Amino acid sequence: MNPTLGRRALGRLVSASLFLPRAARAAFPERPLTIIVPYPPGGGLDLVTRVVGRRLGENLGQKVVIENRTGAGGIIVFQTGIRTAPDGYTLTAMTQNISSHPHLCKNASFDARPSFRLLSLMTKVHLVLLTNPRRVPFRTL
Repeated sequence: MNPTLGRRALGRLVSASLFLPRAARAAFPERPLTIIVPYPPGGGLDLVTRVVGRRLGENLGQKVVIENRTGAGGIIVFQTGIRTAPDGYTLTAMTQNISSHPHLCKNASFDARPSFRLLSLMTKVHLVLLTNPRRVPFRTL
């Protein structure tokens, strides 16, 4: 994880709380927060979420629980995130695949745009496609 991006994400989350009315800031959070992750423990998104969750908990003075719910390519977590109360106590960690699910999965019963609100970018990941030039005749995708 790029440490600068992690600090920026955490800074955005914490600074967003400063714009809440004083009464809301004093009352929130009254109980632990949960961040649900659509992949198993130990993966990239899980590790980034645990680092951000730990720091978020330290800054808010409340425990942050990371809950991994795997299966169906993340659809289970996305549907869980949609069904939870919009009270700020349950957050959903997502990757870019949230935008592709409605197009790739016939059973995806949600559209990410109206169903979720982006709070912060936690990290950037660059993906590359490589080939062995001696074994593969093509040079471009």
